[in-house]
Amino acid sequence: MSTLDLEKMQGAWRQQNQRIDAALTLDVERLRNQLKQGTASAFKRHLRWLKLESIFGAAALIALLAFVISVRADVVYIAASLPLIALALFAFATDLRHWTVLSKLDLSAPFLQVRSVLENVRTRRLMVAKWIALSACLLWLPLIAVLCKAAFGLDMLRGLHISVVVANAALGLLLIPVGLFVFDWFTKRFADAPAFQRFIENASGTSFSAARASFERQVNFASSLDNNDAQALLTQQQNQWPAHADAPLQQLRRTILFGIFFWASLVFGTAIFNVLHGGNPHALIPGIFLHLFIVMQMVAGIVHRQLLSTLGAKCALPLTKQIQSLQQMAHWRGNVARLSIVLAPLLAIALIQMGADLIYSIDLYQITPAPFAIATIGSALLLTAALGLRLHATSTRFALGLVNAVALGALKVTRQLLASLGAS
Repeated sequence: MSTLDLEKMQGAWRQQNQRIDAALTLDVERLRNQLKQGTASAFKRHLRWLKLESIFGAAALIALLAFVISVRADVVYIAASLPLIALALFAFATDLRHWTVLSKLDLSAPFLQVRSVLENVRTRRLMVAKWIALSACLLWLPLIAVLCKAAFGLDMLRGLHISVVVANAALGLLLIPVGLFVFDWFTKRFADAPAFQRFIENASGTSFSAARASFERQVNFASSLDNNDAQALLTQQQNQWPAHADAPLQQLRRTILFGIFFWASLVFGTAIFNVLHGGNPHALIPGIFLHLFIVMQMVAGIVHRQLLSTLGAKCALPLTKQIQSLQQMAHWRGNVARLSIVLAPLLAIALIQMGADLIYSIDLYQITPAPFAIATIGSALLLTAALGLRLHATSTRFALGLVNAVALGALKVTRQLLASLGAS
């Protein structure tokens, strides 16, 4: 027997020993049943949520139609209600169709067939989510106006300055094509990026993405069995969320939730300020700038919080994928916080102008000499540019002490959770 033949036999023996060890350690049938039960439970959970969404959507649609009938002589509120009705009808029809399709779905059918159905459902859910996001800026004012009219009889649209309505409509219509362009650009540029894929999965719905991930885990398990890849099965069995990481995860959830409520209250406050100062560009421009800044912080918190629904012991994703997603989210949330610090000089001017108006009813821009006002705004722009260049040069090392404060402690707790998972 040659040396080459001996090496081949030794390699075959090692592989056979790995398979035997795996077979002794791994209860294949138990895992298979667990995965099937987990997938079935995940889809049942999603169907329950989908039924609740359909009921809520039907109630909202009926309420809007009843409102239109009650104000049928008022052209202004009919015009405000029609886009809301269209969006509610679109969302309700999509939820109803998905409930019908998924309630009849046979999870024991061939994997490719089930995947095709789930991909179709995912595409339609993403379409609804995309148009809700694109139309949010345009429809928030009509929604509030309709609610005030229906609940309290307040004629909000006629009570507002015309500039508020026109500015909201113009900005909302402008953001639709801009949003479509940005989404298309992101889709082409970052289609294969894990962070973008996770964002798309979350946009399709937390319960649906969890059910879909559970099904994919079942498919991967079956594929490993077909390929006789015992080592992959062992890795899948052992790659589980550690129990000692539950406490940091819960703390992170509470921290982010507090931040979301904090920013949401400020969004409400700046919205009221902007509505009350319609027609006054000296107050409205800094008010809109601050409002958009706060919305950015709130959205960052919501996306961060939504990621947490894919983490934990009940998550179908492997632990390594969960750690990777958490690291990417920490990096992205840090970038948002650093951008906020770069914008601090402009935010300071906006806050001073709004504060003087709220507390003393003084328009600082109007009473300040033009040269001084121009010099102040110019200095703020130059300082913002300098901070932007510093951010570009130092990247993640930029303003480390302030980044966590801007994120309201969420980044510090995220790093503690990563440390408990054995990651940096």
